[in-house]
Amino acid sequence: MDSTLELWAYVLSNIGAVAVGSLLTALSFLAYRRNSDQASYRFATLGFGLIVLGTLVDPAYFLWLSIESRLTFTEILLLQVSEDLLFAAGLGLLFYAILRFDTSTDSTADNPASSEDELLWNQQSQNDD
Repeated sequence: MDSTLELWAYVLSNIGAVAVGSLLTALSFLAYRRNSDQASYRFATLGFGLIVLGTLVDPAYFLWLSIESRLTFTEILLLQVSEDLLFAAGLGLLFYAILRFDTSTDSTADNPASSEDELLWNQQSQNDD
């Protein structure tokens, strides 16, 4: 890269993508831990994880594996294919998680949490009786 502005744009965009993807992966994992009978959360966690991994392929290659500054066409093509395959697998797992999501096992779907006003109203009506 010739310009430091381009370098910083590359670095910041990769950091942003990894940060947001990692946050989504962590949230999906926490949702799975909270509701482990819902397998779709596990597939969503794996999907987000593969997307983050695909985001890291390019910077990892350039920072740690590439000794030469010039890449051949084959190396660029293999980098792009590996990123795209991880990204497509991650999106496929997210799609599968959405299709597989079952609201019937969700405990909040049958018994929604009462608001504080409803609880106070019920207490007052019981005290009036």
